[in-house]
Amino acid sequence: MTPQSPQDGTIEAALDKFTTDATSWDGVSATLGEAAAAARALTLQGPDFGLTFSVANAYADVQNLVATVLQAGSDECTAVGKALRIARDTYEREEAENIHRIRGIW
Repeated sequence: MTPQSPQDGTIEAALDKFTTDATSWDGVSATLGEAAAAARALTLQGPDFGLTFSVANAYADVQNLVATVLQAGSDECTAVGKALRIARDTYEREEAENIHRIRGIW
């Protein structure tokens, strides 16, 4: 069976979806980055609530872990958005060169 070319507008719609999704991932990244900053700001020390040294250290460890994980999530979401934009740009460039139509890939 011979692959059929996409209808007019199909490729543009698909490429627009890459951009839309990349923007959504950027939004998730921003939200996680804000949460990471908020988590970093949540500091308690022993004297704050009469906490013992071990409880204060445990709190600091958890606070640091949560902030680190949130920041890592933010970084990964940024990477996904960037990857989607690279994929879109590559496909758009190749489509302009008619590579996909020639190979029957779309």
